[in-house]
Amino acid sequence: MTNEPEPSGTEVKERILQQLRSFDSLERALTFRSDSTKSVVKSGGSAEWTNALLNIVLRLGAEYGFEVYPRRKYFARKSRGTNCDYDRPKPRGDDRGEWLVDASWTRYPPPQTWVEQLRMGTRSERRGLVLACESEWGSGRYGVQAPETHVSLVLDDFAKLVDVRAPLKLMFFGFQPATPGGLAGFDDIVSLCAALAEDVEPTEHYLLFGWPYFATWSERMTSLACTSLQCTR
Repeated sequence: MTNEPEPSGTEVKERILQQLRSFDSLERALTFRSDSTKSVVKSGGSAEWTNALLNIVLRLGAEYGFEVYPRRKYFARKSRGTNCDYDRPKPRGDDRGEWLVDASWTRYPPPQTWVEQLRMGTRSERRGLVLACESEWGSGRYGVQAPETHVSLVLDDFAKLVDVRAPLKLMFFGFQPATPGGLAGFDDIVSLCAALAEDVEPTEHYLLFGWPYFATWSERMTSLACTSLQCTR
């Protein structure tokens, strides 16, 4: 656990972009289950994108010295195409699950020393979430015909970020650029997210990263749309 000031939204954004550029293949960005013998990787699969992006966030938080939840996200896909993320792998000694959201950075002590550290701590020590992150890719091909359904899935996860208290909030999502009237396009989703977040604390900074739902990993930089929301009252 660190008492260093949290990084700025601009710094976190640049660090994420650096990580994205560095992983020239999707396989290198994934964290596979320790007992996985073979995984089918789809360059445009939403499960693959989610795993790669969340692990980038988790590794970055650990580099800053924060306690991260989960420690890592596992990926495996059977040959029939089923995502096996929730089939428990053989545990590593430092594994831990999600806490509140898909990925988070905290100033809390490590779970195994929580009671001891809190008893010994002083009131001047900083606690709480530093970053909260959610990822939702939407409804795929069905979302082209039913853009409201696609957007609702994204907003459902974004609302979790609105409801937790953290200075920095990060949202990854898929958008549908070909929907009639752009109802599920990047700008439309961002405007609805902003409406959801308009009454939150002005100190909270949102970073929103979006990719077309069917984008492949090779298009991760060229198809990326990104913006920030600094909420004020």
